[in-house]
Amino acid sequence: MKTGCLLALLICCVAGYCHAESDIAVYVDGESKYISEGRNNLPNGGIVWSGIDYHHGALLLFERQGIATSEDYIEFNGGIGYQLQLADWQLTGSYTRLEFFGDERCHDNELAAQLEYQAIEWLTPTLVYTHATAANGGFLEFSLTGHWPLSDNFELAPYVTQGWDFGFATADHDGLNNLQFGVVGELQVNSQWALALHVSRTLAQRDIKDEQGDQCQTQQTFGGVMFSYQF
Repeated sequence: MKTGCLLALLICCVAGYCHAESDIAVYVDGESKYISEGRNNLPNGGIVWSGIDYHHGALLLFERQGIATSEDYIEFNGGIGYQLQLADWQLTGSYTRLEFFGDERCHDNELAAQLEYQAIEWLTPTLVYTHATAANGGFLEFSLTGHWPLSDNFELAPYVTQGWDFGFATADHDGLNNLQFGVVGELQVNSQWALALHVSRTLAQRDIKDEQGDQCQTQQTFGGVMFSYQF
């Protein structure tokens, strides 16, 4: 199984970084399904994540753990990243160690690079490439995320993400993987507490359809809620 970091961390965690001045954020994130790379990783129930992010200058340190709500499954992620600001562009590189506990005990390493264009106030294009050492393959995602403030403490962030698989999710098929879209609503309760909710939908494309055949779930809808606290 792979992480679904683009949605859970890169979009929802806007509640942990956008409004606070401190460098440490802790959060709890409940998801109705564990969706990553357009696939439902847990057939029964969802998953609850908790974690802590530390940001000091260009350095990023992060860890999180997920516990399935209806299955015997636990996942731990821990890693380090570095951000480089180049005018209106932000480049982030990271390494993540993944440990999986449940019916199967396994692990993985992921190397990721993210490029974000920040010159447009109401829209952020993001390109993320992740390489998994266990699969010896990569996954590419291009996202457009909107920023629509409705008040001083509430913002809507609609997004759309296109994913391509290159041996990351499946070894036998490459190319178009899934199209995912949704909206995140963030309420900044005060200078430290924030609440983020999202509803999302993912549409299977050729890579998933070739892999799953007649059993393919062509469309999946899921949602989540996250509480975060800034120190």
